[in-house]
Amino acid sequence: VVSVVTSADIPGRNDVGAVYDGDPIFPKKAEYFGQPLFAVAATSTELARKAVLKAKISYRTLKPVIDIKEALRKKLYVLKGRKIKRGNPSKKINRAKNYLKNSFTLGSQEHFYLEGQIAFVIPQEDNDFKIYSSTQHPSETQQIIAKMLNQKNNTINVEVRRIGGGFGGKETQSFIFAAICTLLSKKTKLPVKLRMDRDDDILITGKRHDFYVDYEVGFNNKGVIEGVKIKLASRCGISPDLSGAINSRA
Repeated sequence: VVSVVTSADIPGRNDVGAVYDGDPIFPKKAEYFGQPLFAVAATSTELARKAVLKAKISYRTLKPVIDIKEALRKKLYVLKGRKIKRGNPSKKINRAKNYLKNSFTLGSQEHFYLEGQIAFVIPQEDNDFKIYSSTQHPSETQQIIAKMLNQKNNTINVEVRRIGGGFGGKETQSFIFAAICTLLSKKTKLPVKLRMDRDDDILITGKRHDFYVDYEVGFNNKGVIEGVKIKLASRCGISPDLSGAINSRA
């Protein structure tokens, strides 16, 4: 084993949120199953895995909220709701000859890129870093890591050689892996590669949102909609991340 890093080793911002805070690199309190709390650098993958199992962590079991309807009842919002209105839908619905009221759900999706999350960092002169990251957003990766290290952006050089699939799953989700890899490289003063196993990748990263929809609709005998009211809610996880934009598009 070469080194271990925790939140105490982060000299700057302990967060990889691109738009909002809420995605700590290493939290002091775990907020979801599989959340990284520290990282180990070793001369082999096998030694790193063995070292991780030596950690002593105290957990208190809490009841998770993983259902959208339960979160709505408990008013557990990551962002303030938004209301979009055109005309007077209530009036149109009341005057319509036909009326329906119901709800439905849309499932979540794992991005499941063929190549998992991976980063390779090389320390350079004057505390600069060369970062190879499988990311859809290299410029944001640069800014996130510069803030983490409390350094200027031009000290961080991010390069993307190719991406083995992304589909949105390597836009902001890649930041934490590049950040941890850089932190280990800074502490060891050595090149470091971080490649996630598929099971850890799925545990750590966010997914495409699942949605819960309540709707009321008024329509005529030809099936033409005259008025509709929709309440749309999504499961955003522990933090806002890009949920504002995702829900606006939905």
